[in-house]
Amino acid sequence: MNDKRYYQLLSELLDNSLLHLYCNISSTTRFTPVHRRNEILVRFIKEKSKEMHYRPLKTEIKRMLLLGKK
Repeated sequence: MNDKRYYQLLSELLDNSLLHLYCNISSTTRFTPVHRRNEILVRFIKEKSKEMHYRPLKTEIKRMLLLGKK
């Protein structure tokens, strides 16, 4: 896989995960603490890691999940 396509996939994954997070946060009127935000992101990224589309990003996805759990 060439570098351009790799970084496009990574950018797409990050953009979609942040949009998902912001949509979940905006649906509630209460403050969302950092640990809850991390849980939302981890859940979303885990779902995306199972898709064949994101297989080339497997190592980065694992790193993101580890950082989100800490």
